[in-house]
Amino acid sequence: MWHLFRHSLNRFRGQILGWGVTLGILSAYLLSFYDTLVAQRAQLEQLLASYPPELMAFFGDIGSMFTPQGYLTLEFFSYMPLILGVFAILAGSGLLTGDEESGVLDLLLAHPVRRSTMLLHRIEGWIQGIIKYCGVG
Repeated sequence: MWHLFRHSLNRFRGQILGWGVTLGILSAYLLSFYDTLVAQRAQLEQLLASYPPELMAFFGDIGSMFTPQGYLTLEFFSYMPLILGVFAILAGSGLLTGDEESGVLDLLLAHPVRRSTMLLHRIEGWIQGIIKYCGVG
């Protein structure tokens, strides 16, 4: 089963690296605006204080956005579930269909391997690729 794992990892290497580099560039771009936010901190805190408490409860602890961790959480990590969801849908839809179109699936299924085992190892390779190349987890 190791060969299925390696095949899946090699197959998604370009996508994982591409998405990882793109998200890294996006985070660097967003971090460049942190200095502007800190410079306008007094004005923004005054603006946030004028909002009703009910509205502020909807956004959670928005006062922590003036720390680097809070800023990244607000600007970058709040969109990560959506971005990773798009990647998961795109990668998951092509997990078996790409092999079927290229003829690799026929060769894989000719071996005495259960189809559920093959699918689980392909998914495992995809997840390990995300962990390895994107530094998630």
